[in-house]
Amino acid sequence: LEAEILRLTTRLMMRERDLKLAKQQIKQESTRSSQSAASWRSKVKQKDEQLKALLHEKDEEMKVIVSQLLLLEGQLRKEQQRIEKILEEKDAIIKFQRHELVKLKKDRMRSQRHLDRVTREESIDSLSSLPVDSKLPVATVTAETQTQPEDLAETSPKSLTALQQLRSDLIRSRAVQDLTNLPSNHAKKDRQKSTLQITRSEGDDQKARKLERDECMDEFLEEKDLLRIEELAVLHETQHKRRGLYIQRSFGKIRDIRGGRMNVSKAHKGLVGVADTLSSYTRHDEYL
Repeated sequence: LEAEILRLTTRLMMRERDLKLAKQQIKQESTRSSQSAASWRSKVKQKDEQLKALLHEKDEEMKVIVSQLLLLEGQLRKEQQRIEKILEEKDAIIKFQRHELVKLKKDRMRSQRHLDRVTREESIDSLSSLPVDSKLPVATVTAETQTQPEDLAETSPKSLTALQQLRSDLIRSRAVQDLTNLPSNHAKKDRQKSTLQITRSEGDDQKARKLERDECMDEFLEEKDLLRIEELAVLHETQHKRRGLYIQRSFGKIRDIRGGRMNVSKAHKGLVGVADTLSSYTRHDEYL
């Protein structure tokens, strides 16, 4: 019995010693795990602080970029308003100048038609006022007319009034040219004088019809020019609206930045693109 007790006591002591060793190992493992956990906690805390600092820095950069974009948007709006105002002024000036050109063209055509009519009338009057039984050759009359055009003007007061009003030099030169084109033969002159009275009425009717046709054609061309001017004005207005839509599309890209965060590189690219747009519109304004 004592041997059994001694054996059990020995086994109990061995179990106690194993238990102590296990407790020591557990304590060492717990200490080691607590140390590693503390080190990992410190590392995580450090990384969190670095991430917060980086996020704060990026937020500050984003705020600066957004403020710059808003400032640039305001400048673009002012530039757009200035360009639109300049374009409106240019359009008004161009429209006014076109109307003035049309008016001047009409006046010029009327003056030209009146000048041609007066020139033809004066040439006919000059031919009819020549004496039929004149003994002087036609060359002598031509020379006198070339050297002294005032004598021809004095023979008809109506001619003098028309010459003073509408380009007297041109009318005189044309009258002299008509007189120089007279036939040099006196017989031809007599026949022309005799047939002039017969063909005068027919020639007047033909001239009147021709003048009416010319006036109708001039009015048609003027109306065609006016329609062309209106088409050009509509085309110019359409191009102006397209430029306005392009600028609004650029502003829409700027507004999308406010809704959420974007990368700094994308924001910089947008800033460069908007700056290029501003420079292109500035060059367009300088071209205008």
